[in-house]
Amino acid sequence: MLRRASGHPFFNAGRYTLDAVVADPSNAERLLREYVHDYSKNVRDVLQRFEFDRTIERLHRAGLLCGVVSRFLSLNLGTTLSAHVMRSVFEQLVRRSAEQAGGTGTDGHVTPRDVGRLMSALLVWPDQHELAQPGVVRTVHDPACGTGGLLDEVAGRIESMNAEAHVSLHGQEINAETWAVAGSSMLITDFGSLG
Repeated sequence: MLRRASGHPFFNAGRYTLDAVVADPSNAERLLREYVHDYSKNVRDVLQRFEFDRTIERLHRAGLLCGVVSRFLSLNLGTTLSAHVMRSVFEQLVRRSAEQAGGTGTDGHVTPRDVGRLMSALLVWPDQHELAQPGVVRTVHDPACGTGGLLDEVAGRIESMNAEAHVSLHGQEINAETWAVAGSSMLITDFGSLG
């Protein structure tokens, strides 16, 4: 019922807002933790894997918590971005994170987009006639989904073949932060869930 009311696959049923966090600097850390805790489980799972609690603690200790929350409040987050644009944002975040950790960008972290396109084409090709049928339902599972790029490509390819197709995506990922990136994407696109 709360998901339906929010219009999103997630909700926050708490009594605090980010404005309340900024308005009470001496209790900002506690209020932000309560605010986060009052989100639906799917959001809390993502934030837990991003180790958001540690981030709150670090920002609080550095005296930056209210400033960062204030900055978020000043942003216009009402703009809706397509799944494709969000995927590009996530890819850039993963690339930067890997580079900061001494890696070489996306090597070993993200399946290149061209490879994902080819794989998705090969996956749906045998079923192309069935996928064109009205009301077709498909479930796609990736047992090592990484940031979810292949799942996104397959869903996009199916929907480009049939805008009325119902696609449900499911994936698994062992790396917690990578899982969180894919989980965030799933929440934004409302396509599925991760294990």
